[in-house]
Amino acid sequence: MWLVRKLRHGNLSDLPEVTATPSLHQNKDLLVSIVSHKELLQSVHDYFEWIYPLPSYSFLHEPTIREQSHNNTLDQSLALVLVAITNLLLSEKGQPLNESPSLLKKAETIILDDLERPSTIKLQALILITHYHIQTGRFSRAYMLTGLAARAATALRLNYERPELSFIAQESRRRVLWALTAIDGDSGHAEAPILAHVHLEKDSTSPISLLGVCIRLSKIQKDIMRLTRQLALSEQPLVHLIGLVQEIQKDLWRVQADVELSFGYQITSSTHLIAAQDDRWFTRFLQIAVSWHQSHCDLYRLFLPGYPEAAPKIIIGAMDISIREHASNTFWLAESPVYLDTAALNCHLCIPRNTIDALPFIVT
Repeated sequence: MWLVRKLRHGNLSDLPEVTATPSLHQNKDLLVSIVSHKELLQSVHDYFEWIYPLPSYSFLHEPTIREQSHNNTLDQSLALVLVAITNLLLSEKGQPLNESPSLLKKAETIILDDLERPSTIKLQALILITHYHIQTGRFSRAYMLTGLAARAATALRLNYERPELSFIAQESRRRVLWALTAIDGDSGHAEAPILAHVHLEKDSTSPISLLGVCIRLSKIQKDIMRLTRQLALSEQPLVHLIGLVQEIQKDLWRVQADVELSFGYQITSSTHLIAAQDDRWFTRFLQIAVSWHQSHCDLYRLFLPGYPEAAPKIIIGAMDISIREHASNTFWLAESPVYLDTAALNCHLCIPRNTIDALPFIVT
């Protein structure tokens, strides 16, 4: 308990073996013996070309990683897992190349052998390792590694702002924390910063970012999940329930308006989705559209009498008639994600199919 209190609230100077500074002495010869420099550069290029647009994989700073890869100074564990995850997600039929599991195991070993010295770089590698295990169906291992990643984030105090750092350093910390909470929303941290203002991508011209919108929708979905659990345990009508539902609905409308104003993209239009198929950020447009529709479904199915996951009858009976009617008239929202997914999968996309399958809501 003393250690946990120190990590959460204390001064890390009392724990000199825990440092947020990654090692600068990489064993380059060992890395080259496992992965050629050419293969590393190709994997880094492919990662940022095809995988980085996926919101859950957008926590690496592209110019820094490319430069370190070119200079052969990239952290060894991160280099290995970048090659492994790229091979996995960009290989045909989602089958990793033969060397991918061994690369992943080496990266994991490097991190676990240096567990008492966490760094942001190693935490980034650990999150990618966790994604690899999720994609290959090793959910139990992914679950345990998520716990280690959460402890590392606590040791690095990522859930605290560091205004004295550069913008890129601050944003990297925020994105790492959000990527972790996206895997395990109940990681024991304070709410991850909402990055609505962030657009590190060099071609962004909008005052908001697509990634920021994805994070806003993720927060709305967590609010709906929290409300669902609260209603399931309630035996009496909630006094402020109508206000809570209306506030969530307003948040969804604000997201819709912001996306249309900033990007000219209509969330409810599959035609607009198809028109964006050649955009580098197509998968973000897709995730925004499907998440927005799914959030409506999750919210209003609570007030559909007879639905298995609906709120108790006593709560539904006390709801305003307009909300119950709106819930019964929004069945089309349940079909919209299916139409959007079908439209995306039927597009003549220039992006690998596996990157679509890696989105959290796509079921194929």
